[in-house]
Amino acid sequence: MTLRKVELLLIILTMLIGCNEGNRGTTDLTKSQNRFNNISEVVYDPKSTPWLKDSSSVILHFNIFKDTLAVEVTPECWIMFPIKVSKGKGYVNWTPLVDSKYDFNIVKAISGLKSDFNGELFMILELREKDSLEVTYPNKELTKRLNDSETDRILFVKTFGAMTEEKRGS
Repeated sequence: MTLRKVELLLIILTMLIGCNEGNRGTTDLTKSQNRFNNISEVVYDPKSTPWLKDSSSVILHFNIFKDTLAVEVTPECWIMFPIKVSKGKGYVNWTPLVDSKYDFNIVKAISGLKSDFNGELFMILELREKDSLEVTYPNKELTKRLNDSETDRILFVKTFGAMTEEKRGS
């Protein structure tokens, strides 16, 4: 990725974070109005619906950038991964691009793991219900090391729900 593209990516992320600053918190996902029929609708969602389990998990953002899964750890820490859709599933490889204002533990963990698992399959995403994603992590060691980097949260959980429109403040 060229320096110009990285700068553009950082500017866009800064704008997105600023617009979303007041909308974080625990979310009730049981009454979601977001209904998806397949994983392609999730990945290419024009609304870029956020997906989360609760306020302690990461938030998954699709379609902010083409063919990219943006993972929000905190408003100041984002991790981007390439995503491909095939045979009704989303496949995410371990080639993280980190944009973080601070040197969080997860950032340190990613730096230490980047080359060990580079290019390996990291996540497989499947739409289980019209507003629920099930995630499989093929490399258990990688996921454990990432989750162990945080003492008070489990970042990469097995299920994510679509955040409702009313909880996003739209």
